[in-house]
Amino acid sequence: MSTSPVGHPPARLRAQDFILASRQSEIAGLQQLLHTGELVTAVSALVHCLQRERGLSNILLSNRASPPARGLPHALTDTDAALAALHLPLAQLDRAHPQAGNLSRLFNRVAGALHALEELAALREANRGPTADRAASMRRYSDIIARLLGVVFEAADGCGNPAISRALIVLFSVMQGKELAGQERAIGAAGFAAGTLDDDAHRQLLDLIDGQERCAQTFLTFAGPALQAAWHAGPGQGNPAFERLRRILCAGRLPPEGDAVQAWFDITSARIDAIRGVEDHAAAALNACCRAALAGAQQALAAQQLSLAPAEEAGYTVLLATTPGGEEARYSTGPLGAPLGRAILDVIQQQAQHLQQLSAELTTLRASLSERREIERAKALLMQHRGLSEPEAHKALRSLAMAQNKKLIEIAHALLAVETVLAVRGEDAR
Repeated sequence: MSTSPVGHPPARLRAQDFILASRQSEIAGLQQLLHTGELVTAVSALVHCLQRERGLSNILLSNRASPPARGLPHALTDTDAALAALHLPLAQLDRAHPQAGNLSRLFNRVAGALHALEELAALREANRGPTADRAASMRRYSDIIARLLGVVFEAADGCGNPAISRALIVLFSVMQGKELAGQERAIGAAGFAAGTLDDDAHRQLLDLIDGQERCAQTFLTFAGPALQAAWHAGPGQGNPAFERLRRILCAGRLPPEGDAVQAWFDITSARIDAIRGVEDHAAAALNACCRAALAGAQQALAAQQLSLAPAEEAGYTVLLATTPGGEEARYSTGPLGAPLGRAILDVIQQQAQHLQQLSAELTTLRASLSERREIERAKALLMQHRGLSEPEAHKALRSLAMAQNKKLIEIAHALLAVETVLAVRGEDAR
């Protein structure tokens, strides 16, 4: 920590010093968000490779003679390349100051994802063995992918810029929907390869279809016109051949011929690639949003540095803002010159309005994320205590909301409140 020479008072700090420091702090935060956006893009590429590897592994473990399984070695190579590419944006994050930009929670998610990825080599080795379990392999792959998606969700939840937060929510929604589509591909491929689909796999298939529809709704709610158009022109169009095979799977009457697994894998892969195209657009929009915000903040800093120049001494009082209670807040320039004082007050007012607008927009976006989290918790409660599947729990919540003429989030809050009360009474009884 620097100190002033003995006998000399410290340099007097000025209002403009903190105005510029405020803008520089904003720029530092936006630079971290840019690195976070690049990290999310790398996570997106890795998840896509892992999804294909999981699907081909599922086919291999269901029927090692199935032709699509021959593509697995190439898929492993692609995954390894995507994993190596992940380390560059990870290295660019500021690990020395995790509290900056609320990075501590994001770093925790990253740690969990990297720990899960360390198990990938062991998972691959287990799948080569004669006693490999297809269901266990599916769960392990899906856990790795879920942890990677958690990094994207945390980035959206902890983002301090509304436009970037919205872009992250859009990207997370399409990534989550694609993950459910990837699980559907893997389960369907295993069913066609084995010639049968058991009850658990059938229920999971229906859950995945319902989940994909909800992800698409979230995506379309937050996405801009260009991304909405990309969705409707690609995966949103539908494919009759895909729908026919999906109906066959849902009905449980799988054809005996071996061509069905190849047809299913090719069609679902084309559909996932189409979703991947939208995902690429969403990732590009995210990074463009980060760069635009950073460039705007840098331009604003340059303009403020020019405007906050020394001036002649003079003093005056200016009405700056009106407080929430209606009282006028007046600030005096004191010994500062009128031009400089006016510039400082103008900048303070502009930045205060900017921060207020950001706060309002962030409150709306985070409320959406919070509602999503609370509804998921309420569904988990119903699944645990009533033995429902995820879609059944969602339908039960929706039915309660309609019957009581309330919003879904209000029903979720009520259920969670009941759980809390019962938990407290249980503790008291002990």
